[in-house]
Amino acid sequence: MRQAAGKSVAGRWSRFAAPEERTTSTVAKILFLNIPASGHVNPTLAVARELIGRGDRVCYALPESWRETIENAGAEFAPLAETLRSARSGHGQNLSHDARIALMPYAMAREAPRIAPELERLVQAEKPDCIVFNELDLPAKLAVRLTGVPAAAFRTFHGRVARARDAGWATGPVANYMTAADQTFASFLGARGLAAQTVAEFCSQVHDPTIVFVAEAFQVDRASFDQRFVFVGPSLAAAPPLPSDIPVRPQARRVLISLGTLRNDEPEFYRLCFDAFGAENWQAFLSIGKTVDPVVLGAPPENFVVRPHLPQTSLLQVVDVFVTHAGLNSVMESLYYGAPMIMVPGTREQKLTAERAEQLGLGFRADLHDLSANALRDLASRAVDDVSIPPAIAEIRKSMQATVGYARAADVIQRVAGIRQLPGLRPARRQSIHASERQTCRSWPAR
Repeated sequence: MRQAAGKSVAGRWSRFAAPEERTTSTVAKILFLNIPASGHVNPTLAVARELIGRGDRVCYALPESWRETIENAGAEFAPLAETLRSARSGHGQNLSHDARIALMPYAMAREAPRIAPELERLVQAEKPDCIVFNELDLPAKLAVRLTGVPAAAFRTFHGRVARARDAGWATGPVANYMTAADQTFASFLGARGLAAQTVAEFCSQVHDPTIVFVAEAFQVDRASFDQRFVFVGPSLAAAPPLPSDIPVRPQARRVLISLGTLRNDEPEFYRLCFDAFGAENWQAFLSIGKTVDPVVLGAPPENFVVRPHLPQTSLLQVVDVFVTHAGLNSVMESLYYGAPMIMVPGTREQKLTAERAEQLGLGFRADLHDLSANALRDLASRAVDDVSIPPAIAEIRKSMQATVGYARAADVIQRVAGIRQLPGLRPARRQSIHASERQTCRSWPAR
């Protein structure tokens, strides 16, 4: 897809200062600040591993429940109180999931006088050369502003952030809640010597640089994103081998079904999948999450593998179609490993992702709550048989496989941290990782 301002991604990186203009150090201390949710944390783990592999020190701050995940990535772990990174709305209204997401910046802003000083103390203790923070994480963004440490933002989504003030539900108690948050936030900024801003004004400011974990060709309205946004593509480490306890039937059509980690409490949909793919010519792998009790679903058909969690990237290499909630990470993984999609989105962002994927000919959309077993099976069969989908996926896969997202992100972060490039080490390491990943990607068979 055409790039804004006629600049290549590689060309944009040079403006973060050439190595000779920065410090001569070859090791940096990097601090990650993020929202404690799998969809936000997972894309950064391969980046952390890459930085560590280059010799940098990485410290990752999250609640204690994330310790094992972070330490398994090889990073140092800095525990934060669960409530510190989990501000929730307190307006007393029963709102939709999208509305609650749109209000999260206001919830964070109300907590800013308590959270920001905690993060400041963390930064002072760790003394990082660079902070890597989630664009949606208001306290982290504020800590960067208050400490003045060089920083790189990142985003794990591709839509524009919804403005809660413009929504029809933003009236009465909800409007009062947002006004109180604006006042609290403005007072805190003033007390710290910063110009007063509303929450919307603060959140709308784009940090330079902002790393985008999206395939550039997939980005909606790409031309409106200027050079501050660095499209590195999905941050995917090599998928592990498929575990031996997950059988694969070679003659069957294979379908992976997953609604992600946050909105997967859908027992009726899972039973519908039993009916849709229970025939012998299918094999289904169903991930139901931790909320649904398998007993409630009843006995699955014999051709089903049902687990709370399944190795998604491993399975995407062997399935013929992916029934997904259209979370951006899942969609990027599906494209990288070449699986057509049936998308049943729930949130505003997922609907935008599904619409874009269907527009590009990568699969089909469906309504999760207005779908019959026959319709789902017919859509899945259509996705497998449609000869136009493989070349459409291949076009985006080509751009994904030309580079390694996590390595590009690490390049940007190291530039911001001001360390020298290591030309003798990084290209060789990147090539070996890239080669191993390419071997796991499917080659489309002739149909």
